[in-house]
Amino acid sequence: MVGVDIDRRFVYSAKHKTSHFSDCVAASLQMLPFKSEVFNAVVLQDVLEHVETKGLVLQEVARVMKSKGKFIGSTTNLLNPLMLFDCLAPKWLLKPLVQKFAGEQYERHLRLTPRLLNDFLARLFAQWAIQLCGTPQFRPSKYSDKNHVPLFVKLWIWFDKLTNARLRTFKEMMIFQATK
Repeated sequence: MVGVDIDRRFVYSAKHKTSHFSDCVAASLQMLPFKSEVFNAVVLQDVLEHVETKGLVLQEVARVMKSKGKFIGSTTNLLNPLMLFDCLAPKWLLKPLVQKFAGEQYERHLRLTPRLLNDFLARLFAQWAIQLCGTPQFRPSKYSDKNHVPLFVKLWIWFDKLTNARLRTFKEMMIFQATK
């Protein structure tokens, strides 16, 4: 298994603190430092929303995959109201929320819609599937006092349940798989 991250600090940490990877490389997903058709599988979990050049990244993924290789990933759905709000709300409005829930880890994401993700995968892979699912960030089980779950948590869980049937398009996460 080979890990890739653009930040050398994370590569150093992965090399010295975990045994999950046989190697870890500092590189951009836009120009992977690997020969073509070398990997049986590629996994991108919650990565695409962090890159501007999604098409180029997906081309690179397809390039380094062997024929019949598997590509598995996840990304957030722009059509989800919370994700859309995060992308479009003015920074002055987001600032108090960001400070409370994300701290210095926050960055504005560049999300895809299910249709755009489908179009990218259709251009590069022989087979693909996308599943929309809800993953509430704020589960009541995370709170020590179950009787005092914040209102926004209750609303998020309610919205997740509401979107189980006809409104599935608005689910938060898109999980996808593709075969070259």
